[in-house]
Amino acid sequence: MKIILTGTTGFVGTEVLLQCLASPSITSIIVLSRKQLPESLTNNPKVTVKILDDFLSYPDSLLQDLRGAEAVIWTLGIPGASDLDYYRRVNVGYTMAGVQAFTEHLIPYVKSGTPFRFLYCSGAATERDQERTLWLGSGVRKIRGQTESSLLAYQEIHPEVEIYILRPAMIVSPTWRILGLVFGVGLSIRVERLAGVMVDVAQFGTANGNGVEGRVLENSIMNVWGLNESS
Repeated sequence: MKIILTGTTGFVGTEVLLQCLASPSITSIIVLSRKQLPESLTNNPKVTVKILDDFLSYPDSLLQDLRGAEAVIWTLGIPGASDLDYYRRVNVGYTMAGVQAFTEHLIPYVKSGTPFRFLYCSGAATERDQERTLWLGSGVRKIRGQTESSLLAYQEIHPEVEIYILRPAMIVSPTWRILGLVFGVGLSIRVERLAGVMVDVAQFGTANGNGVEGRVLENSIMNVWGLNESS
């Protein structure tokens, strides 16, 4: 399987890349990034890094290199910003430009009967209702909600792409166990579990996994994903 990753210089994206490297069924990983990744992450023959200066525009030469990909895991974003216009550009503009380019230029090259999946990492506190009054983080939460709404609307008119929205709560590392005790599993998720869900869904969707219906995965669902596996 060939897969496209974004946001691999971040906390979540790095773990996603590591788990894609560990998956024997993922044979090619194309990383879209503004800068080169550490050699420790790219010295595997599975990995190809493509430098993309502007995530609003995809050159034909790049799109040709991406042909054959069957899934995208989109963790590109910034956790918060004082400049909401820039935050909207990154979260809404970049995401929608990506899914539109991939739908138009890559799906025709996916083998018949194979779905093309686009996974977007959102957040548990996201608010889609743009008119609702929020007392905390209103701008950031509503912008992420705008992205979710745009993706869901896009899915309605483009059923040829399977769009998944993952809504993690506080993401913690395996060593931050005390935070897990303080916040509980309902309000946090370990980064390796979140990444594992992403890689699993990218390969298999949700039809075969954990009785999930629909394509919006809340934190509570992800925390019990693959419960039969060791955590």
